[in-house]
Amino acid sequence: MSKQFIRDLTSGKEIEAKIINYFESKGMKLLDWCGTDKYDFLMQYKNHKLTFEVKADFYDTDNMIFEYEYKGSPSGIATTKAEWFIYYFHKTNQIWIIKTSKLQYLCKFAPEEIECGEDAKAYKFSKYEIMTNFKIRTL
Repeated sequence: MSKQFIRDLTSGKEIEAKIINYFESKGMKLLDWCGTDKYDFLMQYKNHKLTFEVKADFYDTDNMIFEYEYKGSPSGIATTKAEWFIYYFHKTNQIWIIKTSKLQYLCKFAPEEIECGEDAKAYKFSKYEIMTNFKIRTL
């Protein structure tokens, strides 16, 4: 694993912990913190079990980027089984929350697709300006 990947993984876990702490302060209970390709963590609120996928943005832009393909295979938003998708903005310390099914639908009609990676076509992303379809919370 590259040093950058390990740094990104560590940062991601720190952000997930911060979000889990926020939800626990609102009365939710952490049931599982697995970080698999299915979801990042599972929480319970009253009698409801909720799964979450978390992505973070460390850049100062007005865009959200959602990975949906890697080397020709579905990935990211296209494969997660999480019920809820959380986008964390490091600069503002905000989380934006949307139903994953709604985000998957929106990504099918992305206003702009971008490709990037060491292999220029390795990853494909949907790019959006910050949307109002999200519920905003400051941590």
